[in-house]
Amino acid sequence: MIKNFNMIFKSDPNYYIQVSEGEGCNLDHEDEEQGFVDYIYYTILTRKSKDENFSKEDGGIILLKHLYQDFKNEEEVAKEVSEFIGAQDLYKRWILVTREGEPV
Repeated sequence: MIKNFNMIFKSDPNYYIQVSEGEGCNLDHEDEEQGFVDYIYYTILTRKSKDENFSKEDGGIILLKHLYQDFKNEEEVAKEVSEFIGAQDLYKRWILVTREGEPV
């Protein structure tokens, strides 16, 4: 079971993405008619330097035609998020920072 997680990128430690499984309440009838069954929440946080706090830059949901739990690992989820935000190879440079309920 893949838990919610946070990732940061090797090439830019000031770019941070929070990823979590959808809770099922944001799919409407139209989404279901189009074959969507689950979704990913994502939030992109950035900062200008290590001395600053992160602030939200973007975020939203990514609709899925399969269940979140069908992903085999966090890397598959990271790839899905990277492709959705238009940074196809970004997932190759991520570092898992935390998993929900446990340190990494």
